[in-house]
Amino acid sequence: MSSIDTSSVNKRRLLLRLLVKVMLWISLLVGAWVVFTPLFKNEKAVNTKAVVSVFDVSEMKAGEVDIIEWFSKPLIIAHRTQAAESQLQAAGENEIYDPDSKKSSQPEFAANALRSSTPGWFVSLGLGSGSGCALQYQSPAGANARQWSGGFVDPCDGSRYDLAGRVLVDQSARKNTTIPVWRLESGRIYVSTAR
Repeated sequence: MSSIDTSSVNKRRLLLRLLVKVMLWISLLVGAWVVFTPLFKNEKAVNTKAVVSVFDVSEMKAGEVDIIEWFSKPLIIAHRTQAAESQLQAAGENEIYDPDSKKSSQPEFAANALRSSTPGWFVSLGLGSGSGCALQYQSPAGANARQWSGGFVDPCDGSRYDLAGRVLVDQSARKNTTIPVWRLESGRIYVSTAR
């Protein structure tokens, strides 16, 4: 009859227990890292991934509006006239649902009646805030509607927006259009995907 060496069996059991405990601790640490890392993401690190697009607007005349594709979405670039901007500033709560854009998605520089920090210029995503359809430009000459001097129309739900992307009263949409981060510099508009 052979005898079993209990000391070597005990050493193997001890080693096996130690390996199992180490694997459990590693699993717990990896799980905690996966769960808690998103909570502590640095906002500056997220913004470094922003993409900036450049659009040449040096040839645009006052009164012209371009709707172009930007990251598979329509982007409105409007060169507004002084008269149009005066009219936008004069519009109030009886015409515009959210005239001061308090409920809208926009950078701080766009929290005003013109929704822009650059006189004469307006940049916005060209999607209706109700149905999300691509907006169509309606010139002041073709607007022929009461108390509306043109702007943008959502063809899906009929909601109308002024030349600052603000939704008019009595429309199905309740929010103004979304304004991206943008700036005008040397005849070019720089639009960023950062928020």
